[in-house]
Amino acid sequence: MGRYKMLEKLYSACAIISCAVLLAASLFVSAAARLGFVALPVDGGISGSGETELQNIETPEKSDWLTEIIDAPGEAYALEYYDLQFYTEEGEIPPEGEYKIVARDLAAKSIYEYYNETPYNPDIDVLLAEYNFDSKPAAVYKPLSVTPEPLVLIIHTHGTEGYAQLGATSYSSDNLPRSTNTSQNIVAVGRAMRDELLKHGIPAIHCETMHDLVSYADSYKNSLATVKAYLKKYPSIKYIFDVHRDALISTGTITKCVYEQNGTSVAQVMFVVGTDAGGADYPHWQDNLAFALAAQSLAAERFPGMMRPVSLRRASFNAQYGYRNLLIEVGTCANTLAEAKAAGVQIASVLSELIARGY
Repeated sequence: MGRYKMLEKLYSACAIISCAVLLAASLFVSAAARLGFVALPVDGGISGSGETELQNIETPEKSDWLTEIIDAPGEAYALEYYDLQFYTEEGEIPPEGEYKIVARDLAAKSIYEYYNETPYNPDIDVLLAEYNFDSKPAAVYKPLSVTPEPLVLIIHTHGTEGYAQLGATSYSSDNLPRSTNTSQNIVAVGRAMRDELLKHGIPAIHCETMHDLVSYADSYKNSLATVKAYLKKYPSIKYIFDVHRDALISTGTITKCVYEQNGTSVAQVMFVVGTDAGGADYPHWQDNLAFALAAQSLAAERFPGMMRPVSLRRASFNAQYGYRNLLIEVGTCANTLAEAKAAGVQIASVLSELIARGY
């Protein structure tokens, strides 16, 4: 009996030690897997040997907001380099270091210059055949009478986009140019544009909703819902302008696109024209391209140096809605609000002339 008692105690001790070793090994494998040192099987379940396989361990801290944008149906989202680089979302870490603000003149070298990022090769001469400015006085047009029914809608898909502080020479990673203050961000530029349109007799309304405030990934979906609601309420709306500010970032620098107008610094402006190359149902995109190039040409006459080349893109940017629909980039995150508002007034006056002429 004594011998059996001793064996029983020995077996018990061995069992305890074995359990401890297995537990330690399990904890080690789990920890190593989480740190990326162990490749775990992809599929869970029962293996051919009858042993349960380890399942993938997901990292809950990983954010999928960027994946949602890139995989958006029909390439609906505007993938601005600045927003991918700097917008702070769960899981995103702003870059370290200072980014020096550098002023550059990015004006188009010709009145119809455009950058083509699509597989299309539109015939510009054919598109612009109807925009014959020589048939009408260059600086005289008949303003439309202001009516209760709006003709123009100004919106902001990325309404929190902000500008540089006056006197700023650089940006740091903890001083990002976004704001929810509508008197300081891109919404203020849209307000100035609306006022200029009204001044020229163009009935316009301005939606001050910041569609990226709650969810950046859903900003274009949110702004599309707004556009549809306005079109339903005001069928008179023909022109839709989605006003943004751009950002041009390279190693160590942020570009401020600016030109001088009568001794005043004014931000430069760029039209972004979407297409159906990304899969959107958007057969009339060439009409918007023609309108953008006509506006660029007229702006070059009225305000030489203001316009950057038109950007023709694969994504639609929701521009398939409305008679004319443009995404307008007013300055960059390195421009000041004053420079952007001055540019907004100028481009609105150009658009007013085109609209009054019936284009």
